[in-house]
This record gives sequence, structure tokens and C-alpha cells, in this order.
Amino acid sequence: MRAANVSPSLAVWIFISLKRISLFQCDQRKIKENGVYGTPDLAVEVLPPSTAKRDRGYKKDAYAKCGVREYRLVSPTEKSVEVYLQNGGSLDLHEVYSIFPKALWGK
Repeated sequence: MRAANVSPSLAVWIFISLKRISLFQCDQRKIKENGVYGTPDLAVEVLPPSTAKRDRGYKKDAYAKCGVREYRLVSPTEKSVEVYLQNGGSLDLHEVYSIFPKALWGK
């Protein structure tokens, strides 16, 4: 991740118990005595308006090239979460979750 000169607001390396190993794969080579190394499985960015363009462009592309499997953009302003999934070297938009104001819900 540092080679691309970017770092996320949050990075997650997924560790799965043996009971769930059939659903997920855990790369044990990332786990060392003094820490966890390598590309995280999940990178999360909290979007302040000042960095939104960089996070949606340059950083997303850098994470894709590093092999991040899932990238999430959390926008407190828009009350939304964008979910991007790895697709052969790019992170493609998979889903957008958002909270709508009560006024739009109807009565």
C-alpha cells in the first residue's frame, strides 16, 4: 500500500476461523510475529469534501492496482456508503447504500 503513496482511513485484513474457511480464504503469509503485512482485503475512506475527488479517482485506482479486494467510500455529508469490488485489476462500483431523509419516506 505504501508503494502507491496512499493510505486509507481504515484498512482491514480478514482473518477467518477454520469453521468458515470454506467461505473465505485467508492468506497466512500476511501474518508475521510483529504485524500484518501486504495489501488489505478491505480499504475504507471517510470522505470529507476536500478529498472526495482524490479518494474516488487516484486512491481508488491505486488500491485496485495493489489488489485491494473491496473498497468502501463513506460519505457523512451524503449519508451514503459506496461499495467497490475488485474486478481484474479495477475496482468496480457494486452497490450504494444511503439513508434518505424522513421527508422522502412518505407518511
